[in-house]
Order: sequence, then structure tokens, then C-alpha cells
Amino acid sequence: MGPSPTFDQFGTSPTPDRGGKRSNPDFRLHITPLHFFFPLRFPIQRKLKLAQVHKQRKAKRKKLFISRVLAMATNTQDQQSQAGRHQEVGHKSLLQSDALYQYILETSVYPREPEPMKELRKLTAKHPWNLMTTSADEGQFLNMLLKLINAKNTMEIGVYTGYSLLATALAIPDDGKILAMDVNRENYELGLPVIQKAGVAHKIDFKEGPALPVLDQLVEDVNFNNPIHFFFLQNLLIIELNFMLKNKI
Repeated sequence: MGPSPTFDQFGTSPTPDRGGKRSNPDFRLHITPLHFFFPLRFPIQRKLKLAQVHKQRKAKRKKLFISRVLAMATNTQDQQSQAGRHQEVGHKSLLQSDALYQYILETSVYPREPEPMKELRKLTAKHPWNLMTTSADEGQFLNMLLKLINAKNTMEIGVYTGYSLLATALAIPDDGKILAMDVNRENYELGLPVIQKAGVAHKIDFKEGPALPVLDQLVEDVNFNNPIHFFFLQNLLIIELNFMLKNKI
């Protein structure tokens, strides 16, 4: 057996030519790229396969995400359609069942609702901000509460179209007064014709703008000495505030 072939630093063995002499050393430069390609061929194929798998998984996740979003949108539309009948009256009930709430409205609330309030509720239902209004059951509770405490002078901050304001005006005596404040007079004037038709507009003193300056002005008014029996602040009820405004809120 002949001597074992020797390998150079590139891992190639110079091939002898027909004359027994070694071939041109530059020949190894032509075979070196092929020599390195074969060991790298399988890792490259593996990377390509992994990239393809990753792409497939990403497309699957995207499809699943889209299907979930569509399902959520469908559920939201269903819930809105179920609650749509009472959204126009400012549904703020703690009841978890919309069906039960609607049953209470139709059997107990709407039959007892005064005609002017019903008219204003339906008018407000057409407004794009109708969820801001006081609900019909809350309006009747407000009316009952005012009668129970014999309130005469009241104050309301946040009027919107005046549904709660009308409920208050119908409950207090004919010589009672309501100091109503809101930053938007346009919404108040939307319901004003209904309030006037109900014959209670003379009880309302409407002030347009932020409430704090109006309250500060009342505090400085030494001639103002009427006690406030009832205060309505954006659905927050403070009953029997028997104090004088000059003592500050």
C-alpha cells in the first residue's frame, strides 16, 4: 500500500496527474466551494422547512384571530339588537337580564309614565347621545322621592334634553323652583317645547355653562336664602340638603 494522502488546510487532497506529479495547487480553489456546499446542504434545507412551517403557523394564527374577531363582532351585534329596545331610555339598570328589565318597563314603568315624559323620552330616543338620558324607571323613582320628602326647591347639574328635569318639575309644587345647569343649551331646547306644553316651564331657571361659576355667584348673593331640598347631579342623588348656599357647598 502506498503512503496515505496528505490534506492541506482547506481539507482537500492535491490530486496527482498522469505524470505522477501533483496538479496545480490552484485547482483546489475550484473544488473548495463544492466541498463546503455538501455539508451545508442539509442545514439549509432544514432552515427552509422551518421557515415554511413558521409561515403556515403564522397564517393559521391570523385566520384564527380573524375568526374570533368576527365572532365577537357578531355577539356584540346580537347583544345590541337585544338591548336596542331600551337603549333609547338610558338603560342603567343593575339587572343582568335585559329581558327582565324590558318586562319591568313594559308592565310597570311605561303604563305609569306621564304623557309629557313619554313624549320627551321618545323625542330623546332619536338623539345620537340618547344613552345620556335618565331612564324611565329612574325618572319615576326621582318623581316619587321628591314627593315623599315634600321638596320645593331643587338643583340639577347636567340637564341634557330635560327628562329628569321634567320629572322633577312635575313632582314639586307650583311655586317650586329648579336651578338647572348645563354646558349645552341646544340639547335643553330640544325638550323645552315638551316641558312648556306640560305647563311646568315657569318652575325652571336654566343656566348655560359650567356649574361652578354659577354656584360661586349664588354663594356671593346675600339675597339668596332659599334652602335646597333636593340635588340631582348626573344621576347622583343627594337627599335633604337643608343648607344655605351662602355657607358654600
